[in-house]
Amino acid sequence: MTDSTYNGWANRETWAAYTWLSNEELLYRDAVEIVRAPFKGEGRYALGPYGREAIPLLEDDLANLFHVRFDYETLTPATYSMREDIGSLWRIDWREIVTNLIDATNEWTAND
Repeated sequence: MTDSTYNGWANRETWAAYTWLSNEELLYRDAVEIVRAPFKGEGRYALGPYGREAIPLLEDDLANLFHVRFDYETLTPATYSMREDIGSLWRIDWREIVTNLIDATNEWTAND
């Protein structure tokens, strides 16, 4: 068995997706809104019992966001570059990205 971890992430594709996600403001805003949606009204974004149930839905929503942005018929030069850098979308560990976004959101709310 080979170790496919990359820079502390599940694999290179997950690392590249999160790197692009956290560096492209509009994509990042959309992703944060997806992740925050189930927790609005609770005042925090921790992975409580409801949060754990919501993770598969959040994974699907975030994956759909990437698939829509990376539709080859509507790619812009910027999204083409991002798509090429990330590579295979099916290898992305969406759960890892969702939990990292929730953790980042927790850090922001703690500092408010």
